[in-house]
Amino acid sequence: MLKTLLKAIFIIIEKFLLNQLFNFKNKKMKKKLLKAGFGLALFTFALGVNKTNAQIISAYENFDYTVGTAFTGQNGGAGWAGPWTGGGGSNAQVVAGNLTGSVGATADVRGSWGAASFRSIVKTFDPGDVLWVRFAMQNTSPNSGTGLTFHGSPEMAYFGDTGNGGIFGTGSANLNEDGTGGPGDVRALGVNTGDLHTYLIKMTGTPTPNTVRLDVWVDYLGTTPPLVDTDPTFGYTCYRNATYNFIRVRINSDNGAFFDGLRLSSTYFAPDDYLLPLSLTSLNAKSTAGGNSVTWSYTSNDKVASISVLRKDKSGEFVSIATLGANATSFTDANPLEGTNYYKLSSKDTDGSVTNYDLVASAKGFDIQPTFFPNPATGGVVNVVAGSGTVKSVSIFDLSGRKVASKVGAGAVNTSSLVKGVYIIEIAGENASTRSKLVVE
Repeated sequence: MLKTLLKAIFIIIEKFLLNQLFNFKNKKMKKKLLKAGFGLALFTFALGVNKTNAQIISAYENFDYTVGTAFTGQNGGAGWAGPWTGGGGSNAQVVAGNLTGSVGATADVRGSWGAASFRSIVKTFDPGDVLWVRFAMQNTSPNSGTGLTFHGSPEMAYFGDTGNGGIFGTGSANLNEDGTGGPGDVRALGVNTGDLHTYLIKMTGTPTPNTVRLDVWVDYLGTTPPLVDTDPTFGYTCYRNATYNFIRVRINSDNGAFFDGLRLSSTYFAPDDYLLPLSLTSLNAKSTAGGNSVTWSYTSNDKVASISVLRKDKSGEFVSIATLGANATSFTDANPLEGTNYYKLSSKDTDGSVTNYDLVASAKGFDIQPTFFPNPATGGVVNVVAGSGTVKSVSIFDLSGRKVASKVGAGAVNTSSLVKGVYIIEIAGENASTRSKLVVE
């Protein structure tokens, strides 16, 4: 929270200084302002104004579980921190059919208002975040207390049957229509009891003042983000003018309701797009005897066709050194560069789009690569010279992979017993190894 507030403060100050810079006539003062603005820009950047992939909220739940099973404890979908949990007397079950037109089941939730079902997200929605939420909902009776809640400490916002004659809208003690900060419920959608609709909500948080704006559309089917006010599916805008956070969703109904196709994303997504891109959460690299081991983890990869490992070359550019399957979580760079090696990942989705990720991991290879001579080898010997690292062993293999000669440490390797031909020489160090072609004459 403190980090987010600091970012907002320094962005405001930075903009003020730059504005003064362009309008100031005193050259000396302009120079001072420029230095101050540049320093603040660097500080703001260090605080991480630009989001990294680890901060993206991305989750979905299609409720595709075995028909007739209890809802509590189900752990399907992707991007969640854990399974659904019940609230005492709730009767949430999986029933046949679906609400979104796709193959699968749906959730039937019944019980008292306090007996709701909860599911936590991996990253909380905080001031400064943007979140798109889409879900299908159908209640079966008026005043049913049916709805989806963005839950935190306290409750951030509720959307559904407000208990006022079946009118649907957004309700919370701290929500209002004009953003002035006064409490009150917002009821602005004339949706009839029993109607099935797909709801789209955009939540935009601001750190100063601590406010979240909610824009609501009903049955919007566009592939690009909808417009506020002018789109015919637009419902209303409301605000929460109080301290908030959002750590989990809650679905509940007093008298019965159906839910399906719930998805949350930091970026807009099409109505039928319930597949998630790769959400990278960690990237690590370490030196091993077989090369540099690169490992990673993620919360979802439904849309991913392949993952590429990129290494920083001598020009400073990250270039691909391997392309792996969508479920890969590790790669060994058997031939690292001299010195420290830097690695990143990129992914290619099923639609052909490519995403490059910001996380960087590093590991050391040989500082100076070991060498050997002569090549071709003549006189029954090949000499191995260590670089800046230590050579633990030298092995020579024929093309079938059979080891035909070896030596501990650097120095001369006897090749007198080898027939003329092409071989592979492997030089193993403390943290990495290299393989090269060796010709014996």
